Amino acid sequence: MISNIGSWMQTVAVGALVISRTGDASWAVLVAAGAFLPIGLLSPLGGALADRVSRKPVIAAGNLVEGCTALGLALLVAGGHDSPLALLGIVTVQGSVSALINPFSQAILPDLVPRSDFLAASSLNSAQWNAGRIVGPALAGAAVAAFGFAAAFVANALSFLAVVIAVLFVRL
Repeated sequence: MISNIGSWMQTVAVGALVISRTGDASWAVLVAAGAFLPIGLLSPLGGALADRVSRKPVIAAGNLVEGCTALGLALLVAGGHDSPLALLGIVTVQGSVSALINPFSQAILPDLVPRSDFLAASSLNSAQWNAGRIVGPALAGAAVAAFGFAAAFVANALSFLAVVIAVLFVRL
């Protein structure tokens, strides 16, 4: 849930950032497409890989890459090098990594809980995802208002680190 909150913080903050920098909502649409279009295109590949490759290391590595891209985004913004094209490129890379590793996160669920608890675990997973969609944008607004856009991106980077640490403690 921490990572979902961070991801939604970034999604809202990057859209607001490009609109504030350009005054053109079309850039927000392009950035959203860059973040979410890879999910439709690359998730089938991620699903095929999740059936053939060890899941735990891919989840850890993918979240580490996503955290690094979020940190790179924060550094670009803090340094004033946040052109709409650069933002589009970074969120597209991050969306592509997310599209590849999300099937791994879904496929590992049966390895984490007994079969008798699978329905409850799946429901809990859906609930936390939806909670992240509510809490993340609210926190993004608060973070941007209090500390600036870069703070929302740093929070997202840290949220991915939380996943990497959690995965290290998972025993399959």
